Amino acid sequence: MKSINKMLAMVLIIALIAVYPAIAFPKDHSQVQTGETKTVSIEDVENDTTSGGAIEGIGIGTQKPWKIARNEIMQERKVSQMEFSEVGKQIEEYESQIKDAEAMGNNDEVERLKTLIEQLKIDKDDYKAQIILKIEALRELTRGRYTVEELSQLEKVGQSLSELFDVEALPVENILLESEDVKFDTPPVIKQGRTLIPVRAISESMGATVAYDSVLQTVTIVKGDKTVILDLADDTVTVNDLAVATEVPAEIMNNRTMVPLRFIAENLGLKVQWEQETMTVEISE
Repeated sequence: MKSINKMLAMVLIIALIAVYPAIAFPKDHSQVQTGETKTVSIEDVENDTTSGGAIEGIGIGTQKPWKIARNEIMQERKVSQMEFSEVGKQIEEYESQIKDAEAMGNNDEVERLKTLIEQLKIDKDDYKAQIILKIEALRELTRGRYTVEELSQLEKVGQSLSELFDVEALPVENILLESEDVKFDTPPVIKQGRTLIPVRAISESMGATVAYDSVLQTVTIVKGDKTVILDLADDTVTVNDLAVATEVPAEIMNNRTMVPLRFIAENLGLKVQWEQETMTVEISE
C-alpha cells in the first residue's frame, strides 16, 4: 500500500525550502571555525561554553518555514512507523497461528496464513521504504540550513580532525535532533566506533545547561534531575555524583569539547535511535 500522495507532498515541501533559502536561512559566517587546529588553552575551552560548536545568529522567526516542513515530515514518518509496527505484530500473530494449525494438521489453514504473511511482508517493506524516504528528506532539510560556504568550511575542519585525531568526520545531516535549533561549526566524528559531538550543540539543543569550570577543568551538563560532569583533566565522568565508565572520553577538537553522543544523550534522559541504512543518528525527548 504505497502512499504516493504523501511522497508528493514531501517533495513539494523540500522544493519550497530549496526555492526560498535566503528567506528561511539567512547567511551568518561570523561564527564558522577555520580548518586550522590551534593550541588549546583555558580561554579556548571557556569559549566553548559560549558557542560550543554551534553557529549562532539564527532567529526563531527565520526558522519557521524549516520547522513547519520538518514537523510535517516527522508526522508522516510517525504514521509510517506505526503502520510498520502494526504489520510486524500481525505477522507475528499469523506465525503463531501457523504453529497451532500445523499441530492440528490443518494444512489448508497453514497455506492460507502463509499467503497472508507474504502479502504483509510486502506491505512492511513498503512502509520501511517510506520511513527511509522521510529520513532522507529530514537529512536534506538539515543540510539545506547551511550555506555552501559553511559546508565547505565544515569539510575542511573534518579533514583536519581526521588527520590530527584519527577520526572519521560525519556529514552534519547524519545527526538529527528533535529540536534542531543549532548548526554545527565543528562536524560530528566517529572515534573507536563511537560518535562524538560538540557538547553544547547536543546539550543546549535539548534544553540542558552547560558550564565550564576553568579551575577544575570540568564540564557540567544539567537537565532536569540529571547532572553529568566531565572531568577533562583525568577523563572521568560522574552522573548524579556516581562515577561511570565511558568507552571514549571527552576530548578537545578544533577548540570544541567533543563528547560521546549516545552516552551523554541517554544520561540526560533522551532517546537515541540509529538508522543503519542511512547511517543516521536521531535524538529525541
